[in-house]
Amino acid sequence: MKLFRYGMIGVMGVLLALQIKNYKPEFAVLIGIGIGMLLLLRSFRYLQVCYEQITRLRELAGDQAGYLKILLKLAGVTYGCEFCAGICRDAGYGEVAKQLQILNKLTILVAGIPIVLAVIESIYSVAD
Repeated sequence: MKLFRYGMIGVMGVLLALQIKNYKPEFAVLIGIGIGMLLLLRSFRYLQVCYEQITRLRELAGDQAGYLKILLKLAGVTYGCEFCAGICRDAGYGEVAKQLQILNKLTILVAGIPIVLAVIESIYSVAD
């Protein structure tokens, strides 16, 4: 039910920004950023549940917890980049948003290489 409520807040914010955009475009951008920040802050309450599950995963991972740390950093980078790209897109800078998304994908690719190598090494060790 909360997800529906947050969705309605987002839709109402967009409708308000669209109405104001004709008269004061700079206020429309601020409304979009404000609604985005409000929804982002509301999503922080779910971080407690995520933190508990991640702590449990870390305990189960044991020696391989370093890979979990990399995956969590990648998730944070992805969410941050997508949020910033959305703001840029809303402000009318679609090309900057595309470049942020490319940077995000390259970061994931580079940071994910150690995980791929570890999987390949474990496959080879089982095969031998």
